[in-house]
Amino acid sequence: MKGHRNIVTETYVAAELRIIEILRAEYPSHAVLSEETAADTDASRGWTWVIDPIDGTKIYASGIPFWCTSTALCLDAAPVVALTYDAVHGGGVLGDRRTGRVLRRTAYRRVRKGGCVVRRRGH
Repeated sequence: MKGHRNIVTETYVAAELRIIEILRAEYPSHAVLSEETAADTDASRGWTWVIDPIDGTKIYASGIPFWCTSTALCLDAAPVVALTYDAVHGGGVLGDRRTGRVLRRTAYRRVRKGGCVVRRRGH
C-alpha cells in the first residue's frame, strides 16, 4: 500500500523499472519521472519522460482487464507527445502537441518530433 486506497503491485514496480531501463538505454540524456521509482525528478528543464506503467492499478490488481500504460515526452515541462496504450486490447491513443493531432489505434506507428522517434516495437 502506498496510501489510503492507493496500491502498488510488484508488477507495477517491475514494469516501471523496465520502462525506465529501456528509455535510459535509448535516450540517456533524458530524465524520467515516474510515480514509484523516480518521483523526485525535476521535469522543468530539458527532455523528460513521464510514465505510468499501469494506469488503473486497483483495477489491474482486481483482475479486471481495463488498464493502460501512459507515457508522455515533455520538453521543459511542456508535453510534446503522449501515448496511452491498452496492451490487453491492443489499441491506444497518441497525441502530438506540435500538430494537435490525436492518432488512434495502430496509426501511431511512427511520429517524429525534436529528433526523437516514438514507435511501437515490432512494426
